[in-house]
Amino acid sequence: MLRIFSIILVFILLAAPIGGWWLAQRSLPVTDGVITLDALSRSAVVKFDDRGIPHVEASSEKDLWMVQGYATAINRMFQMDILRRTALGELSEVFGDACLADDKLMRTIGFNRMAKEELAKLSQDVRVYLDAYSLGVNEYLQKNVKNLPLEFALLGYRPRPWMPADTVAILKYLQYEQDESWRLDDLRQRIVDRAGQDIATTVFEEALKPTAVSAQPGATLNIASILDRSLINRRIDPRFGSSAFAIAPQISDTRGAMLACDKHGELTEPDRYYLISLSCPTLHLCGATIPGVPGIIAGRNDHISWGSANTKADVQDLYLEQFSTQFPNKYRTADGWQNVTEVIEEIKVRFRKNYLHKVLVTRHGPLLVKNETTGVALNWTGFRNTSALLDASWKLNKAHDWASFTSALESYSGNPQYFVYADRKGMVGLKVAGAVPDRRKFGSGSLLLSGWTVRQEPP
Repeated sequence: MLRIFSIILVFILLAAPIGGWWLAQRSLPVTDGVITLDALSRSAVVKFDDRGIPHVEASSEKDLWMVQGYATAINRMFQMDILRRTALGELSEVFGDACLADDKLMRTIGFNRMAKEELAKLSQDVRVYLDAYSLGVNEYLQKNVKNLPLEFALLGYRPRPWMPADTVAILKYLQYEQDESWRLDDLRQRIVDRAGQDIATTVFEEALKPTAVSAQPGATLNIASILDRSLINRRIDPRFGSSAFAIAPQISDTRGAMLACDKHGELTEPDRYYLISLSCPTLHLCGATIPGVPGIIAGRNDHISWGSANTKADVQDLYLEQFSTQFPNKYRTADGWQNVTEVIEEIKVRFRKNYLHKVLVTRHGPLLVKNETTGVALNWTGFRNTSALLDASWKLNKAHDWASFTSALESYSGNPQYFVYADRKGMVGLKVAGAVPDRRKFGSGSLLLSGWTVRQEPP
């Protein structure tokens, strides 16, 4: 028996690393050979250079976006799936209740709901562009069921098909990530409540005027105790941002315009951005994109180059809402009592029953926290901006001069950014675009605002 046990143990010790090596090799991306994509109108070519950057050549724009989706999925499918799960509040389905707090916050903000609403408002051109990209990703998933990235095997699940709404949700989430400032408003209010206005002014180097937050005459609310019940605790990090600049030919050694764009963000593996070259008879692009998003976010075509950086404008406010003691679903506004909107979000949790998360939404936005008579709502310009980045990105990819570049940004109402420009003729330029709240009639927005006193909604 001892001999048999020893043989079995040796076999296991040998089989485990061999099996692991085989599984890892099997899941490596295939970058050589011929693949048949039924939806392609004509053949296309993908060449990977020495740095692993794909160069896509297709016969039409529709084929180009389709092959871009396939080529991106080859190297970044797991990252794409985690990005959309983060935005849609679906991490708990894979990682269990350790991610439930994150999913609750994402469902509260409602990227899943916003993505569906904005998808319906997209122009026909952009919708075709998204559909083709999604088709390419799904072709990859169908043809590589047994050869998906190793992470899927280790976690024991398969990704669902890619949907155009997934792309919209990712972009909305990434905009929110750059815009998030409500935690600083929370922190300012805590310091004012506990240490006074003078200390808060010194800490933030900003003259803060405490807002009236008493729900009833003579009553004092403990705002800090409400905000302590935040759905997720995360360290405030003000470093997120980017750098971008353009150099005119007069001060360039090559006598040509130069442009640089350095995107800042969290250090991730793999990187948040993905370099790619895209070419068809009507379009030639190269630069950085985000896995899960078609086209180029920052880069160049045959005529111009462009990049962008966040202005770090404060586009989020916290509103204190007062609820009726007799009618729990009614909250007070400057125009009288109104009914709160109630949304039930079902969150799948691995190894547990599905979690039903109730989201309450007032005229100012979703409630981050609530007790019996008081709640704190998040107001963000992103709630009212429809597909701003997708439409602008689509137009920027096709811009050919300064006029078409600025025209592409005229309708952009996403998170405020400054866009830099350079072209083959030597022209350089900069344009700031985006939406910020008009706070002239209701305060600075640095502290909590009384929801029942504000008549004008931030645009």
